[in-house]
Amino acid sequence: MFKAAIAEPIPIDYAEKVDFGFFLINVWEDLINHNQVDECLALVTTLQQQQPDLYQREFQYLDDLLVKYHLFHHQIDAVRNDLSRFQANPVEGIDQLSAVLDDLQFYGATEPLVDFCRAVYQPIAQSRKVFDGVETEFGDIVIFDQFENVYQQLQQGETIDWEAFKTEAIQYGLADNASQWTEIEHNLTVDVETGDKFAQRFKRNPSAVLRHLLLNFCRHMRTQHHMSFVRSQEEEITIEPSAKSPQNQPTAEAEPTPPAQQPAWEPPKPGKSPLQEAKGLTKSKSKRSGKKKSGQGFN
Repeated sequence: MFKAAIAEPIPIDYAEKVDFGFFLINVWEDLINHNQVDECLALVTTLQQQQPDLYQREFQYLDDLLVKYHLFHHQIDAVRNDLSRFQANPVEGIDQLSAVLDDLQFYGATEPLVDFCRAVYQPIAQSRKVFDGVETEFGDIVIFDQFENVYQQLQQGETIDWEAFKTEAIQYGLADNASQWTEIEHNLTVDVETGDKFAQRFKRNPSAVLRHLLLNFCRHMRTQHHMSFVRSQEEEITIEPSAKSPQNQPTAEAEPTPPAQQPAWEPPKPGKSPLQEAKGLTKSKSKRSGKKKSGQGFN
């Protein structure tokens, strides 16, 4: 019955009157809960073709699944297309964007993730419809990608244009503090001290030590496991003994695969690492929340 209802164009005023968006999302969630992936994709196709205005109003709840589905199948061009409505309407889609970022990081889709965050940072930061600080999550991703670029240049013996780095980093929320630039350069080039020196430094300035630990961890994961800084700073890594290493030598998989029993379009989300406490670099902390006033349907 529902398929028949959406097979023909539905006037927007009538859809608003009967709160069609509410029924649409209920059907959508029911299909997801029963792992009816093909039916979900067919529903999306029909809505995009027959109900483009309705689809646009509810896109964040529908395109979220498409992002997961195409990430699972490593279809990056399709992922970019799925992100296009979020990119064009980041404030309207803010309620689902944290989940979308998590999915992109989980699958290691760093390039489309960073490009997306660059595109939506300013519109979100300048909007009065979202809580202050929501943009921080997007800015952090761009900044840590910058850290990785600088680190790779340093590893290759190239000269760093620190002024260009500062100018761009400030655009994405990094505080303009002279001592901070010195600290960043130090943390990207010098390993964390161990033993008594570490304990003494931690007592003096725990926040600075945690920031150093975080970048040290990102450097290690990039060098040893080819994992991007963007992903390392966000995910909790599962450490397992390697068959090629001594039993006490930990290694980590750079690209974990979702367990087979989980739906392909809804992978389990890794937990937050304690190293998240080290990300005190930006001017304000993200609340990981969306609009000041938001809701489903057409209310």
